[in-house]
Amino acid sequence: MTKLSTIMFCDTSLPLFRVASALLNSNHRTINSMTTPTIKDDPLYQMLREGHVEQFNQHRQSGTPCDLRRADLRALDLRKLEVKHLDLGDCYLRQADLRGLDLSETNLDGASISGAKISGTLFPSQLSAEEITLSLVHGTRMRYR
Repeated sequence: MTKLSTIMFCDTSLPLFRVASALLNSNHRTINSMTTPTIKDDPLYQMLREGHVEQFNQHRQSGTPCDLRRADLRALDLRKLEVKHLDLGDCYLRQADLRGLDLSETNLDGASISGAKISGTLFPSQLSAEEITLSLVHGTRMRYR
């Protein structure tokens, strides 16, 4: 609030658009430091996006590495995904179907589940019910306690 007061009251000759620009620039680091979901070139990630969950699981079991951190997994049916020890940190899971998954050993720190289907889903014990609800309803990123 200090920056707002300084800009508005110290230099009243600034046009409105310059005030808005100054405010946006002062918050630039905060906006850019947030992780944004990405569509990756990884072949295993592309399998998930195309709905080939069983093939993804087979490749993963054979030891093929896949980096899903910060991945855009919105609106995907992930019910058959083998998620044990999977790193879904900072993932975007908006409206994804997560029903029945055991996510207790999956990293979800920073993930967002806005509007996801979560009936019967077991979440990591590090996530409080309130944190899960806030993400489900408002799309906030879940943080471990």
